Amino acid sequence: LHIYPNPAYDVIQLEAHSVLEKEITYQIIDSYGRVLEQGSLLQSKELNISPYPPGIYYCQIKKGQNIIDSKRFVIIR
Repeated sequence: LHIYPNPAYDVIQLEAHSVLEKEITYQIIDSYGRVLEQGSLLQSKELNISPYPPGIYYCQIKKGQNIIDSKRFVIIR
């Protein structure tokens, strides 16, 4: 998983290193462990992060209940 830009302002791009299967999902998690957003991820996805306050966030990629990858990103304003 590649997340850019990082740090980010209002939009991030999630990009998988290879084509993923349909049951792959992503979750955006704040520093308190709350899931703010989730959805399916095939190869790449642009996410609007403007509603979220500045801070440190995590993106987890899951296949079923198993976490495949996790990356940290920062929102600045």
